[in-house]
Amino acid sequence: MAIWWNEARGKYEYDWEDAAKVRHRGYARTKGEAERLRAEKMVEASNATELFGDPDQTVADFANQWLKRLRNSGLKPSTIDSYSRLYNGHIAAAIGPIRLHDLRRIHIKEFLNAKREQISATDGTKKLSKNTVRLIRATLSVILGEALDDELIKINPAAIPSRRRGRKGDGTMSAADRQKAIRPFSDRELAQLLEAASKHDPEYHPLFLLLARTGMRPGEAFALQWTDLNFTKRKILVGGRFRTES
Repeated sequence: MAIWWNEARGKYEYDWEDAAKVRHRGYARTKGEAERLRAEKMVEASNATELFGDPDQTVADFANQWLKRLRNSGLKPSTIDSYSRLYNGHIAAAIGPIRLHDLRRIHIKEFLNAKREQISATDGTKKLSKNTVRLIRATLSVILGEALDDELIKINPAAIPSRRRGRKGDGTMSAADRQKAIRPFSDRELAQLLEAASKHDPEYHPLFLLLARTGMRPGEAFALQWTDLNFTKRKILVGGRFRTES
């Protein structure tokens, strides 16, 4: 049991496992607060273990590990194949050798400009189509977006800049800014959400309960298979690591 009532302390007690597989315990006045705090701790531990290395690694180092991780992501094989072809066929040679912390927008601009002038290997006379260049940029942006999410870079230099309201931005937020922008549900709000889901959308209630109690990302939850669930040990296999569901 991950959350239980501690009679001696008069509080709910909860435990979690950090990135080093060390178990910790905490206390809260209500069960809802214990669930929220435990979920936050598990998210922190998960983020810590999802770093694939330091920013000194090259784009190629990170991208190759990212492509391997896609095999267990739940994406369609055709989507994974498209990412792999676009990366290996267009991005790897030009951007791959650059270290993550050295990558700048100017590298992306020069790379995309060269692609716009590149002659298609299949045709021999026509330049790459606008759609092909768009897909190349999208693939690079997805890869660097993962590096941003893993806190290996501060911005995604391949993200399309935002020009809303006449202002030009970098189209990204730093990990610290994104963290500050998060407003978690209060105990009451979470309880209301779960109650409403139970009454009006019972089909999705288990999903919301799973997210609330494990700190799992929506994408991770959507990719779960029945073989990832161990009801006897109350564990869930996520990205090759077990998480305990309360």
